[in-house]
Amino acid sequence: MIYQYMESNVLPLYHMHKTKLYKVLESFSSIELNRLLRFINDGQWQNQQSVKRLLGIVAGALREGAESPSKEDMYDLIMNQEAYDDIRFRKLCSDALQLIERFLSSELFFNDMLLESTTRLRALSRKEFMPLYNTHLNRVHTLMDRFPEKGSEYYHFRYQIEKNAFTVRQSNLQRFKIANIDAILDNLDIFYVIEKLKYYCEVLSRRTFLKHEYQNRLIDEIIDLIKQGAFDHIALIKIYYQIVLTHLYPEEESYYFDLKAQLYTHNQILPRDQMKEIYTSALNYCTRKINQGRDDFIQEAFETYKQLLEKELLYDRNQLSHWTYKNLVVLALRLGEYEWARNFILEYQEKIPMQFRQNAVSYNLAQLYFYQKKYQKVIELLQTVEYEDVTYNLGAKTMLFGTYYEMQEWEALHALGESFKVFIHRRKNIIPEGRRNSYLNLIKYTLRLYRFGFRDKDKIRQLMSQIESSGQEIASATWLKEKVSDKLNLTERRENMMI
Repeated sequence: MIYQYMESNVLPLYHMHKTKLYKVLESFSSIELNRLLRFINDGQWQNQQSVKRLLGIVAGALREGAESPSKEDMYDLIMNQEAYDDIRFRKLCSDALQLIERFLSSELFFNDMLLESTTRLRALSRKEFMPLYNTHLNRVHTLMDRFPEKGSEYYHFRYQIEKNAFTVRQSNLQRFKIANIDAILDNLDIFYVIEKLKYYCEVLSRRTFLKHEYQNRLIDEIIDLIKQGAFDHIALIKIYYQIVLTHLYPEEESYYFDLKAQLYTHNQILPRDQMKEIYTSALNYCTRKINQGRDDFIQEAFETYKQLLEKELLYDRNQLSHWTYKNLVVLALRLGEYEWARNFILEYQEKIPMQFRQNAVSYNLAQLYFYQKKYQKVIELLQTVEYEDVTYNLGAKTMLFGTYYEMQEWEALHALGESFKVFIHRRKNIIPEGRRNSYLNLIKYTLRLYRFGFRDKDKIRQLMSQIESSGQEIASATWLKEKVSDKLNLTERRENMMI
């Protein structure tokens, strides 16, 4: 049942969920729906009673969690039992969507203090209300001086304010006084340089996986100016420049640690969107180092992730990506932070989008149990779930393969190895060749290892040498080397006992 927003009576409605209007409103939170309803009841929409009624009913249905109405029933309710007219109903939905767009624009405008203040300043200057203009100009300057976040938009607004003040002075015949052109150019330069550096960082990041030559004019001149100290007083420019250096000179780790130090010093002045970009750049540097075998950067990546989590910068529309969820668990497990990993899995599961939640939780709990050597629990979790996503499926089969080895379930190990190879070959159009080979190498070397006996010490050594020197990618290479080393140590102990 749906409680109609405009009236007190209860209305039975059914199925309208396929319309664009319903899908848009479905993405709204309860708080946003309430604000929308207040917005559409504003007096300026008096001539749109049908649209207001349509929005009120749909929003009310969504707030109550009720079943969506049909278009025919909706039309009947709005138009007082008039015969259904599909063209007219579509026009109503289109008008409702335009009203929603106005609401979203209004929300953005009035929640952005700088945008609202600078727009008001322009409006006052055009009307030439000079007493009001001067009062508001002083107010805006005070706001800018006290504004905590110094991102690129901040300097863009300062540029607009100075530009507007210059225009007012010119129109009031003050052109022979010292103008504020220096302030106009300075703020424009800072805004421009920050944006150029920001996208230069994006270009440098993308070049590792995209073969495309981006046009980035004047970037060399900008870098030269930064080297000369022209922007040493702008923290965000210095931070983006450090990110550039980590891309251009990845072996110089001091650039990464300088970036980290500057982030710690200046994070209070960074807008949330740019703070997220910068922390992500630091995280990507750690990931590249980890992929090169630098395990000391696991702790660095873990701490960066925790800072992003603490600052609530990992969320997108208040939801946590199941890939980010998985990455954090892996880092915690590799550091032996089992209790932290368990608490994180359980505490943040509600943040995972519903369609991925069950698989993400079961998979990550299985990873935790694998690291804790609770192999029976791993089997119980993984045997009951078939993951639709290829990456999850590969990870689950790899984990189960390792579990059978640890439990010395040789028949199950061999059977899974064969079915795993078939799974990989059947998905050769989905799984990149290098990645396919890494899993096939894991299967090959693990099956070879389990067949070696206590008298095969030389063969085990040859296998270790082959793994370390071949240059081939091997999935779960650290685990495999550990198992080879364990078996080699066991054969040597047996040999010493016999002697």
